[in-house]
Amino acid sequence: MYLIIKLVHLIVAMIFFALPFTFGRWFRTCAQGKRAQVLLTITKIKQFADYHLNLAGLVLVLTGFHMGMVQKWFSTGYWLWVATLLTFVALANLNFILRPALQNLKVLLVDSPEYYDLVPTGKRIVIFSALHHTLVTLTIILMVLRPF
Repeated sequence: MYLIIKLVHLIVAMIFFALPFTFGRWFRTCAQGKRAQVLLTITKIKQFADYHLNLAGLVLVLTGFHMGMVQKWFSTGYWLWVATLLTFVALANLNFILRPALQNLKVLLVDSPEYYDLVPTGKRIVIFSALHHTLVTLTIILMVLRPF
């Protein structure tokens, strides 16, 4: 049973941390297209962020807690607590930086018939991406090296 939970944890971690890496490419590609293509792409990114990534983050935390309890990692070091905190920071990053940027862009695209400015939203996506990449790197270091 532990190996199945570990496999689920690894797959969900790949989804949670790797899928947002594609958002920048999606955004850059759609920014060069027509309004309908931009709206469709923003809607898909928002759908992935709202449903798939939040669910993956929750499953990631729950399976990590289960494995930590089974292996008694919580009592042997602080690295697991820090990794859990980093996962919650990644979820907050997803919900408080990326989601408002996508919502603002969608409103801007619908309300403004001839002009839309992608620069502020692009900057928020860059901030989201940089923070997410940093969190992934720190979490991998914690999971592999277990420094404390």
